[in-house]
Amino acid sequence: MRSTAKTLSILIMTTCLLPAAYAVDNDKKIAEVNDQPIMASQFLTYAKVKNPQGDLNDANTRNQLMQAYIGRELFFQEAIKQKLDKTELVKLALENQRREVISQAFVAKILTDNPITDAEMRKYYDDQVANFKEAEYKLSHILLKTEEDAKKIISRLDKGENFAELAQSNSIDTNASQGGELGWVHPTKMPAGFGDTVKNIAVGKYSAKPVNTQFGWHIIKVDQSRPLQIPPYEQAVGKLRNFMTEQRISAKISELQKKAKIEFEK
Repeated sequence: MRSTAKTLSILIMTTCLLPAAYAVDNDKKIAEVNDQPIMASQFLTYAKVKNPQGDLNDANTRNQLMQAYIGRELFFQEAIKQKLDKTELVKLALENQRREVISQAFVAKILTDNPITDAEMRKYYDDQVANFKEAEYKLSHILLKTEEDAKKIISRLDKGENFAELAQSNSIDTNASQGGELGWVHPTKMPAGFGDTVKNIAVGKYSAKPVNTQFGWHIIKVDQSRPLQIPPYEQAVGKLRNFMTEQRISAKISELQKKAKIEFEK
């Protein structure tokens, strides 16, 4: 049996010759740890998960990943000796991981069989831009504990008192010292009820009635509004691909659910 130190030295030296993209169908043994063969495909699969952005053409990166791989292999071998793979918890984790890997293989097949094309993403983007009429708003608010307190402040506003000054002296929110300024906000990012109210307030005006949320009672002022800034296609393409990938996967789940027999225990 080789010593661990000798094995590590030989293995690290061997991997300096490992190509960065070694095909699984051209697999070969690159070294051993305690007589256990290490295949090129095993190392490359590990490296891809451990450091997806790592450049295996770089000797330092390759050696660091190999040392990490060796550490895991030594732990694995020792765990097998101690029969930890026979414990119920490990068996459950292995079965769960097996299902995860196989499921992800099916997801990859879905996307390979029905790839998302640039033309498809461009059409979706153009359609969304053409139909998009959403706005975002620059807001200020005064937050009070009770509806009665909020109504009293609205009464003072109606008499001509300054909104920012009333926010500074009465609002219980942390932005009171800034005159209640919230900055630019999109309605979908606001609490329930808050966003719908904002859409019905003219620029320069405040809400005629207090708006209740989980934070308290708000008096909302719309300082400015503008069309929501849509990033150019080149900047949005990454998010578009992710979104359309999720659509593909969700559509397949829905299709399989319609065919499946799913029951829950009562």
